[in-house]
Amino acid sequence: MSILTKKKTTKDFEEKLVLLPTNSRENIQAALNNFKKFIREKHESTPDEICGELIVVKKQQGDEEYENALCNFLQEWIDWNISMKAGAYTIRTNSAYSEHFFIR
Repeated sequence: MSILTKKKTTKDFEEKLVLLPTNSRENIQAALNNFKKFIREKHESTPDEICGELIVVKKQQGDEEYENALCNFLQEWIDWNISMKAGAYTIRTNSAYSEHFFIR
């Protein structure tokens, strides 16, 4: 496998966090931990498996279906956070930091 097409994993992503300033690293890690907990509790899965499923949707069903699936999944994460009594600021912050692990 080429370095340009290397499969990215959650572990790789977490290792790269070391390069960020402390506050950014801690906030992104907290959002990632929250996301992992959601996936584990709600879907009995891992971030890598979910991302893999989203890639399959994009390849097989196209960009529009991929975007719909991603938006629905993120909304489910937000709803889960609300059910866990997370505050609006926490939810907004987690959602903002989530772009870091979807655009990895």
